[in-house]
Amino acid sequence: MFTSFLELFSYIWHKFYREVVDFNTEFVKMFGQYHSRLLKLATRYVRDPIAAEDIISDSYVAFLSAAKDMSQDANKIGFLVTIVKNNCLNYLYAQRNHLRISKSIHSDHLRLIEANIESLENCNPNGILGSEVQNIIKATLTKLPDLDRQVFEKSRFDGKTYAEIAQDCNISVRNVTSIIQRVLAILRKGLKDYI
Repeated sequence: MFTSFLELFSYIWHKFYREVVDFNTEFVKMFGQYHSRLLKLATRYVRDPIAAEDIISDSYVAFLSAAKDMSQDANKIGFLVTIVKNNCLNYLYAQRNHLRISKSIHSDHLRLIEANIESLENCNPNGILGSEVQNIIKATLTKLPDLDRQVFEKSRFDGKTYAEIAQDCNISVRNVTSIIQRVLAILRKGLKDYI
């Protein structure tokens, strides 16, 4: 509908404010003379050309809203510059608040991550799961036949060789091997959630 910023304001001016100031002279002259300067001023402070353009547009709208109440001899340029300055300040205040909140959120998140890292570094999984695993092993061993339990305990807890176990229990080394394999299979089944 509108091909330029000037056409949009021309439409707004003619529609709503034509009785206040002669649009074709004063506003167009002011827009042409000061638009690039005001845009440079806003861009210098907000450091974002798109935001600066929005600030200038909002400032023109605010100026046009207030123009109907201004006297003919009022300093319209000074008033427009003040509006631009105040809109830049409002933008910068909002940016500062946004950054403070973001910093606070990131700081809280960083503290949480550091606490989790410290907790995990100090965590001893054997201490957490060790007692559960030991209870399962004890319960499983008590359910075994006496010979199987003795052979396994002598192998794993007493550190005896298969030949020593065979001699102590009066069985062959081959029997010791098969008993230990059978007990290990039973333990694996009982400890499947931990292995």
